[in-house]
Amino acid sequence: MWLIPLRDLQWRHRRFVLGAVATAVVLTLTLLLGGVGSALRGEADRAVQAVGADAWLVREGASGPFHTLAAMPDTVVDQVARAPGVASADPFVAASATTGGARTVDVTVIGYRPGGLGPPVPTAGRQPSRPNEALVDRSTGYAVGDTVSLSGINFTVVGQVEHMTMRGGVGNVYLNIRDAQSVLFKGNRFVTAVVVKGVPEVPAALGLRVLDTVDARSDALRPVDRQLDATHALRLLLWAAAILVVGATVHLAAAERTQDLAVLKVLGATTSTLAAGLALQAVVISLVAAAAAVLTAPLFAPALPLPTHFSMGSTIGLFAIAAVIGMLAGLAGLSRAARVEAIEALDA
Repeated sequence: MWLIPLRDLQWRHRRFVLGAVATAVVLTLTLLLGGVGSALRGEADRAVQAVGADAWLVREGASGPFHTLAAMPDTVVDQVARAPGVASADPFVAASATTGGARTVDVTVIGYRPGGLGPPVPTAGRQPSRPNEALVDRSTGYAVGDTVSLSGINFTVVGQVEHMTMRGGVGNVYLNIRDAQSVLFKGNRFVTAVVVKGVPEVPAALGLRVLDTVDARSDALRPVDRQLDATHALRLLLWAAAILVVGATVHLAAAERTQDLAVLKVLGATTSTLAAGLALQAVVISLVAAAAAVLTAPLFAPALPLPTHFSMGSTIGLFAIAAVIGMLAGLAGLSRAARVEAIEALDA
């Protein structure tokens, strides 16, 4: 009995192929949107992990260290270093900027103390060790040996990193703390955060707020929260569209098989058995579409203006979602199977 739905897929292969192709397009879009969301969350994870801090101290009222330009004198770093529970404390600066000169590129400037917390390990070249040197992300388009201009100051690129971006693919530029202060604060010795190792017990008189890595990650994600919410909403709509496409395909196939279903009922098949067969067809269509989406999504990803990341978990999850879509779409055949009467076999 279970071979009959599969043989029907083969007999009406054109209809089912069209349904699978339409569903694959929808699932490809869901996979791309999921890849964008995963990449945006990955940006925040890498930004926080690269610093390597146990805690982040910002001015009271500031949302976090990455996207609130709440500056404070860098003398606070020494005060924090003397606080109980602090193993080490370093200055940290993060703010948006735009390169000048022949190329205009939006970047995130991150300032750190050489030898302290802050910079990632370069994939090419080295970390800045002298004034007017920069470590850049590959996405900025600058390579080792190039000159990048920030606030009218020229920096020689001595190192390069990969996948160190924020705000949806905006590359990071790492400078020593004094150079970052020159670019962002016209040389005034301000910092936007103090990054520490240890569990700080900071006196309230300093007016600082202590954040953990989860708080810092939330701040890194804050500029793209709406984009993430949009991707979630669009994926839900696309999954609903996939259910409708597969459901319509199965329903039309069942309508063409009215007499076949009636004959099966004469032979003893129950309504639930017929409905299960139609659901099997829907699941097969959905899984084939999911396989096609997994193969095609990476081909379209480079055309997107935002970074994408496809993980093994998202791939497995897509097949699980496809199976659920197939089972829900199979309900379209349930009503058809329930309405079929055995007497209709006499009209065959």
